[in-house]
Amino acid sequence: MSKKLSLLLIGFCVFWLVFAFTACQSKKAAGPDKIPPQVPIAVSPFPLQNVRLLDGPFKQAMDRNTRYLHDLDSDRLLHNFRLTAGLPSSAPPEGAAGGLFGLVMLRER
Repeated sequence: MSKKLSLLLIGFCVFWLVFAFTACQSKKAAGPDKIPPQVPIAVSPFPLQNVRLLDGPFKQAMDRNTRYLHDLDSDRLLHNFRLTAGLPSSAPPEGAAGGLFGLVMLRER
């Protein structure tokens, strides 16, 4: 590679480094808190304890999921965890759903 081309390439790289550095510095100075919102903020976060489901399809689905999870045999769900931890397990392993992981995967479909 010729000396002229090498100098041109180095100059180009230095130019872009300086350009990128100054662009980043100007963004830091502007910052999101320095710019007032054009539309007033009408919502604010609130704790999850303030949420209540009224009678309707979402409440019915939540109740159905709660009943299903309470009906599962905890010993069968914990079978693989106990074996992995080196603990004995007298319960048979969970069926085709594969325990909680399979339950989550089936619900995601």
